[in-house]
Amino acid sequence: MLSVLLAEMLPRFDLVMGLLGGLFTGPITFIMPPLLYARLRSMLPPPRPDQTTVQDSTSKFSVKEFFRRHFFTLEVNLTEGSLSFVEKAVALFIVIVGIGATLSAIYFSLRGVVWSSQFVPPCLIDPTAAASVIH
Repeated sequence: MLSVLLAEMLPRFDLVMGLLGGLFTGPITFIMPPLLYARLRSMLPPPRPDQTTVQDSTSKFSVKEFFRRHFFTLEVNLTEGSLSFVEKAVALFIVIVGIGATLSAIYFSLRGVVWSSQFVPPCLIDPTAAASVIH
């Protein structure tokens, strides 16, 4: 019943879909993934001492190898347990960008609804208004 009332009040369906898209796309795309990733990582048990690998001090450890192990594979990330500082900072940045994108999308969608739509009382609320249009 509410959807019929909304459809009667807003004759342009694209404005309603833009509002719903602006409301739900940002949280699904930007906000939920980092939060779920952080929650799942916090649920991992900390590594046992026999699982950790200690690197030999005589072996070379180049910058290229560091980036390959830390950023291009899950080898190190999934054995550490909780999030590192860099991961927390990146997740926080993505969440803040997502909140900003969601708020701006909602604002522009609402602005489009208000500026380009005429609000008329639906025939479900005022049947006499619909009758006056017909005659």
